[in-house]
Amino acid sequence: MTKSDIIERFGPPTYVTWDDGTFGYRDFTVICGGKNKSIWHLTLKENIKLNSGIGIGSGMNEVMKTFNHKYDFIYDQYHLIFSYAGDQVSGIKIDPVNDGFAPYSGKGSAAAQATVGRSAFVGLWYGTASTVGTIDIRPDGTYVYNGNGNGTYAVNGNIITFTGPLSAWDGGRATLDGGNLVFYWRNKNGSKNWFTFAKE
Repeated sequence: MTKSDIIERFGPPTYVTWDDGTFGYRDFTVICGGKNKSIWHLTLKENIKLNSGIGIGSGMNEVMKTFNHKYDFIYDQYHLIFSYAGDQVSGIKIDPVNDGFAPYSGKGSAAAQATVGRSAFVGLWYGTASTVGTIDIRPDGTYVYNGNGNGTYAVNGNIITFTGPLSAWDGGRATLDGGNLVFYWRNKNGSKNWFTFAKE
């Protein structure tokens, strides 16, 4: 959605700033930008929840049970960042993994999507876009990267974690996202790192 789409649906913003692309309402704030001037950052407030039912006030254990992570991770097309007051969620920030949010895929709840088995990862994966190389993920719990580097892996829901050479990328953590294997993380300076692979 662009700024005009949002205002058409929700009315004039109740939260405005000096930046024309940053505004919001009682339940959320947004930053609109990028080449399409659409939402590329969203912050949820108290009266709105994710499709999974997680919202402000949810317990840290609920987040872990639903997503297999607590703080900062990729889920489907979303980069989710949770903050906490004690063990309760106090903030949820959402960025698109790509240049902007795609329409909701309708895949269902987070809990349902988190039941990916090891077989979904096994096979030969090729780097896409600017990502170069191959990952051969084998059914015995090992992998080979670019034909020589090797290590082991563990699967937890839609998350796979590698030892060996791939551990240099976000501690070896990748997400199965829409059929792609995605490594995505931010450096301390805020810059993004993103590598994607597609299966043969």
